[in-house]
Amino acid sequence: AIVQRESAAVAAAHAKVQELQGQLAGLDFRFSDPERGFDRSKVKGVVGRLVKVEDPNAVTALEVAAGGKLYQ
Repeated sequence: AIVQRESAAVAAAHAKVQELQGQLAGLDFRFSDPERGFDRSKVKGVVGRLVKVEDPNAVTALEVAAGGKLYQ
């Protein structure tokens, strides 16, 4: 009975993880170190989530210039 309860809890937790991964897919970024000894603690996040641009024309210009890499 304990094993079944724990298995159900693990399954529920796994389902929640899957749900959250789906909701946060745009924030999931994985990358290879660009050079040996790269300090990953200095990576703060996806650029598109780190800045706020007020002017809609500037947003479009940034998206074009970045070539779709703002959210990768």
